Amino acid sequence: ESVIVKELIPHIDKTYHTVARRESRAIEGYSMGGYGAAHLGFKYPDLFGIVGVMAGALIEPRAEVQPAIFQKMFGSDAAYVHANDPFALVRKNADVIRGRTAIRVAVGDQDGLQVRDKAFRELLNELKIEHDWELVPGIAHNGVAFYEKLGDQAFLYYQKALTGKAPIPGNWPNVPAQSRVLKRGDLEILTFETEENYDRLQDLCGNTADLQPAPGEMATLYYRSNIDNSVQPYTVRLPNGYSR
Repeated sequence: ESVIVKELIPHIDKTYHTVARRESRAIEGYSMGGYGAAHLGFKYPDLFGIVGVMAGALIEPRAEVQPAIFQKMFGSDAAYVHANDPFALVRKNADVIRGRTAIRVAVGDQDGLQVRDKAFRELLNELKIEHDWELVPGIAHNGVAFYEKLGDQAFLYYQKALTGKAPIPGNWPNVPAQSRVLKRGDLEILTFETEENYDRLQDLCGNTADLQPAPGEMATLYYRSNIDNSVQPYTVRLPNGYSR
């Protein structure tokens, strides 16, 4: 907890071009990570403006049920366990969470943890804290299947939470350039390139695919990402006398 709150977040905000404010900072976790996200998100409401509890293991560890967790994580202190329980934290900080924090709770309709997640949803309703609730059909406690079922909705929720409006494809917040969706046959491609530059990069990638730069000279080549199929330039300089 102290590493995330006191070291990791300040390091990220110092190192990268972030929007360093609670409204633009989200925390999400699945299963026990959902417990952690709820714990941190509701314990530090001035730090996190968006909290995602995905199939959250919102249990209260006990010595007779989870002895290892009870001892290692909570020092066998039942009072400390209760004080850090997401149910207790959201009650304690309800007034600073209500109307200020975007909350999403989702769980599979075949997941045994839905009992606790539904209880947490009922608590949010009791406290009049607005939130999004989703019961994912046909999913047990399986992280891969859970996120595959959510598909694009796993991330589109955050666009909605960050912009305060429904998602618009190709219009992502907090970026220096406007993104757009290009159609190429049956494909829809999200890119920050203009249509002209996108096609130019495709041509350059194809034309230089088998090109070997002259040794000793700096050359610009292009590679296609295996992740999103985008084309990116890079430079290379082969040593003098280099040959395949």
